[in-house]
Amino acid sequence: MIIAVVFAVFGVCFIWRAAADLLRKRAFARRAARGPGVVAGWEAESETSSAPSPPDHAGLRGAPRTTTTFTYFPVLEFRTADGREIRTRTDVGGWFPRREGREVAVLYDPEDPERARIDDFRGRGYFDELFFAVGGAAFTVIGLSALGWL
Repeated sequence: MIIAVVFAVFGVCFIWRAAADLLRKRAFARRAARGPGVVAGWEAESETSSAPSPPDHAGLRGAPRTTTTFTYFPVLEFRTADGREIRTRTDVGGWFPRREGREVAVLYDPEDPERARIDDFRGRGYFDELFFAVGGAAFTVIGLSALGWL
């Protein structure tokens, strides 16, 4: 029963986080200026993790396995409404880099144009919210079903 409650609570927390992030990102989009831009390149950030190797046929473990994952952040170039040339890295990255030279619609904060995003589903960062909302719903349904409430 405790595990079911934990599942339901985690599910609701995931949904809450998705909703809060979505509202924050939509508020940015409402106050942002829009304009054309280009993907001038990308910056990669790496994260390395290690895990123990599985035992071999004799039961001995080898050296730990390391895995490196990369997140690619687009670098945008665009001109603001008042004519300033801006080159900035977005704060929304992904596993697959954007094609360099691609023309994109840009959302940027008029007071701080360095805060910019690509104006599409992926560029606005909605994949995170989708992941947390779907995962939260699954956890909630599993927890409530185990409690007999569904």
